[in-house]
Amino acid sequence: MLDRYRYPAFTNEFEYGQYRGIKIIRSIGGKLAEEGPNMDPFEREELRTHIDLEFEALGLKPGDYPGLRRLNESLHQLKEFVIFLPRYPSIKEFGKNYSNILRASKVPVNPNAMFPAKESELPDVPRIPLATDVAQYSQYDWRSIKGRGGTDDLHYLYNLGMFMLNPFKYKTTFEEDFKDIIKVGPQWSIENGYRRALALRILGPEYVEKSGMNRWVTVRREDPTESRNRT
Repeated sequence: MLDRYRYPAFTNEFEYGQYRGIKIIRSIGGKLAEEGPNMDPFEREELRTHIDLEFEALGLKPGDYPGLRRLNESLHQLKEFVIFLPRYPSIKEFGKNYSNILRASKVPVNPNAMFPAKESELPDVPRIPLATDVAQYSQYDWRSIKGRGGTDDLHYLYNLGMFMLNPFKYKTTFEEDFKDIIKVGPQWSIENGYRRALALRILGPEYVEKSGMNRWVTVRREDPTESRNRT
């Protein structure tokens, strides 16, 4: 049985850039409205110039707020689409998969088998890895991953996996500047975003593919020498 959801989503970086531009204008505008009278005049003028540049980057004249509103509506309405999600696993099912992964020291090449895979059995990391690849092959010391905000490990990961099914929320939370994306190093080692990688592993490649997460969860092949941002 499939659950039906309707989400606004952005299918390319240009559209997402437009969304970010609108968000910046609103943020700076709010700051000016709240703090403007008490601001240093040079700082106030600098912020106003920043707003004007953002308007121009969006193809609008500075101060064209009606045009900004129309653009915002088009992004949220015209880009709205319907996705049919497979039934999200119960906490019991999710917990069983989680326990199986913790018991295995390496990801199984066969996602239905729970035996450790040898590094020689792992395929090379492709130039553009997908979320389904992470769900099947990602490597990490999964036992070291803990929940956040006082939530136990299992329920944190369970809720994180559910959150990742929302394209709009995922993009705006984790990929605002295309920096906090999941990064994969040699031999499928997770270099960034390891909690999200573990959530994908628990859900499994079949579920991740059916849910469409390959469309909005960005994965990059990364040099492991770069600094980690463990999200």
